[in-house]
Amino acid sequence: MTDRPYARVQVRVRRHRAQRELASFDDRLKAAQEAEEPRIPAEWREASVLAATIHPFAGLGHQVSSWVSGELWARDLGMRFAGGALTQNSSNLFSLDRDVNVPRATPKVRLQAVPNELNAHALTVLKSEVDEALARYRRPVQFSLALDQARFDQTPASATIRQAVLGGTQGASIEKWESSVPRVVLHVRRGDVNASTPGSDTVPRYVDLAWHQRVATQLQEHPALRDLPISAVLQDPQPGEVRDALEPLGVEVRAGGERDSDFAWMASARVLVAAPSSFSFFAGMGSRGVVVARHPWWHHVPSEGRWVRADMEGALDTEELTRALE
Repeated sequence: MTDRPYARVQVRVRRHRAQRELASFDDRLKAAQEAEEPRIPAEWREASVLAATIHPFAGLGHQVSSWVSGELWARDLGMRFAGGALTQNSSNLFSLDRDVNVPRATPKVRLQAVPNELNAHALTVLKSEVDEALARYRRPVQFSLALDQARFDQTPASATIRQAVLGGTQGASIEKWESSVPRVVLHVRRGDVNASTPGSDTVPRYVDLAWHQRVATQLQEHPALRDLPISAVLQDPQPGEVRDALEPLGVEVRAGGERDSDFAWMASARVLVAAPSSFSFFAGMGSRGVVVARHPWWHHVPSEGRWVRADMEGALDTEELTRALE
C-alpha cells in the first residue's frame, strides 16, 4: 500500500464497519437461528479458503495475532486457510506464508465481524454466512474475515508458531541458543509504552518495575533456577531506570537491540517472562521453555503445561512453576 494517507483512511473505514457489525450481532444471530440450513456439499466447503484481514500499519505482534485468529477460525469452519498480509514481517522472522491455489474466477465474500470464540454463538453466525454464500454461488468461495477479527485463546496455534519461527530467519539462532546454557529472560516493554499509555478498563498495558522485580526474585529463589543467568530485554535505548531497578538483583539488561535477535533471545529461553505484549507472547508460543505471563490479559493465559500465571502484583504460584519446570 503505497498511498499511506489513503490506506489509513481505508483502515478506519474497515474498523468502523466492523464495529457496526458487532453492534448488530444479536439481530444477525436471530436471523441465522431462524434460517433453514441449506444442504451444502462437503467438497464446496473443503475447497473454499479463508483469509485474515490484517491491519497493515500495526506492529508485528498485533499482525501475527490477527493471522493466528484467521487460522483458528478456518479450523472451526472446516476450510483451508489462505493466510494474510504481514507487512511488518519483511525480514521473515515468522515463516507464515500459505501457498493456497485459488482459481481466478472464485467468488470473493467478506464475512462480517463477530465476537471472539468465547461467545458461543459467534461460530453459528459465521457458519450461517458461509452456508448462505456457498448456496448462492453453488461452488467453493474465497472468504475473508473482518479487519482484526478477534480470537481470545490463541495458544492452540502454538505448534504453528513454533514451526514458523524455526523456519524463519532466526530459526538457527533459536535452536543454537536452546541447546546452550539455559537462561531466564524477562521482557520489559518500554519505549512505546509508559505509565500514561492506556490499556483496557481491567488490564493496564504498562507494567511497573516492582512487578518485574518481584517476578525476578521469585524465579531466582526457585531451586531449579537459582543458578541460571537472568536477563531483561527491552527496546528502549535509554534503559536508565530499568538498569537501576534490575541490575542490583543480578539481572543483565539488554536494551535497544535488534528486534528479531531480541525475539530469538526470548524464544530460546528456559524460562521467559512475557510482557503484556503480543511480541513476547508469540516468543513464548514459539518456544519450548516455560512461559510466565501476567494474568489477566487480552488473550488467554493458560495455567497448565509449560504456562504459569503471575498476578497483577507479580506473585507466582510456586507449585505451578515447579510443575511447569518438570
